[in-house]
Amino acid sequence: MRMDASLITEAGLTEGEAKVYLALLKLWSSTTGPIVKESGVANSIIYRILDGLIEKGLASYVIREKTKYFQASEPERLLGYIEERKKQLDENKEKIKKLLPQLKPLAKPVETRVELFEGFKGFITAWEHQYTKLKGRNEYHSWGVYPVQEERFNLYWQRDHLKRIKQGIKSV
Repeated sequence: MRMDASLITEAGLTEGEAKVYLALLKLWSSTTGPIVKESGVANSIIYRILDGLIEKGLASYVIREKTKYFQASEPERLLGYIEERKKQLDENKEKIKKLLPQLKPLAKPVETRVELFEGFKGFITAWEHQYTKLKGRNEYHSWGVYPVQEERFNLYWQRDHLKRIKQGIKSV
């Protein structure tokens, strides 16, 4: 049965670590050559991946006749690793909570302003507000309006287009 390494990454391992861990489980005890072949990871990064697994407590090695043989820890160790990560995250969360009062004054306040305009005159006020922000050679993007509308809207749009063109503002 071929196990998908992406399932093991859910425990917090990189894709390479997951592939190597699964290869180690299958090989039981091995030098790096067969691990590279079985896992499909590059030979140039195998030691870095193995060191990561050892640091996480998911692999170990023994030296026999001056050669390192790597082996996977029992699969239940994955649960222990997840618990350790959870504990570390909880500790980090508490540290950040304590740090928040010092961080908040550093943040620039976000100013949010909402205005509501109603009716035809409100529409004109809101629409023309853009001209206080836009200068010549600027452009704006707008959504269309209903194809059937009151005549006063059509008249307004005709005047608006002339005003916009005169100010050098493009409409896209």
